[in-house]
Amino acid sequence: IGQALHMFHPDPALGFAREGFYSLLGSGAMLTGSIRQNLAIVVFLTECVQDLNLAVPLIVTIFIAEKVAKSLAEEGLDEELMARKGVRYLNPDLSQERGMMFIRAEQLCDTLPASAELAKEPSVAEVNRALQDCSLQTFPVISKGRCLGLVKRKRLEDLVDKGSAVPNPEQAKLNLDRILDTAPFTLLQNMPLLRLLPLFTRLDIKVACVVSHTGEFVGLISRDALIDAELHHKESREEGESDAGSTSSDGF
Repeated sequence: IGQALHMFHPDPALGFAREGFYSLLGSGAMLTGSIRQNLAIVVFLTECVQDLNLAVPLIVTIFIAEKVAKSLAEEGLDEELMARKGVRYLNPDLSQERGMMFIRAEQLCDTLPASAELAKEPSVAEVNRALQDCSLQTFPVISKGRCLGLVKRKRLEDLVDKGSAVPNPEQAKLNLDRILDTAPFTLLQNMPLLRLLPLFTRLDIKVACVVSHTGEFVGLISRDALIDAELHHKESREEGESDAGSTSSDGF
């Protein structure tokens, strides 16, 4: 645009900006449509030309470009590439999705087999059964319906290896006190996704314990469970949109 205006109206008295100005705005709009990092784009391009007077036109251009890009594609280039490559990541805006805001913590818990809930002093056989029955990376330790803490899979495996060296290892008891995390992140079962999601996105925790109002153990929420919930929500929404589209086409 700038080159065309300069070609047809080379007289600087007409007040047109230089062609480089329009190229800069065009690059800002292109970057906004692809990577959606608005503030970083403004800072980067302003520092490239070392002219703060371009900040305001850039902001206006980027604002318009973002609205147009979102009307054409919901996700940016980075998110689209990760989705196509099957990279699992937790969307920080998941709680803003329609239908996800009021989902409660108890609805997001991982499915745990009975063997995954360990006693405070389980036998080697019980721990081996828990390790074989599921792929959990963190196991709860339960006593009288209450969670005493969490223990990581790797530490359990190391402890089992040491316990296997004693006579009659299958019946040998393992003391989990030394490897037990007695202060895990704990959530109430009715906590909405809107409040619990920042714990996983900002604090980067991997798993949290869910309890009832009386302190009884309900389940575990992991990052993988949240990612699976988002994928299931997207699939359900896409199926609903395709069904609505087919219904409307049948009506015509």
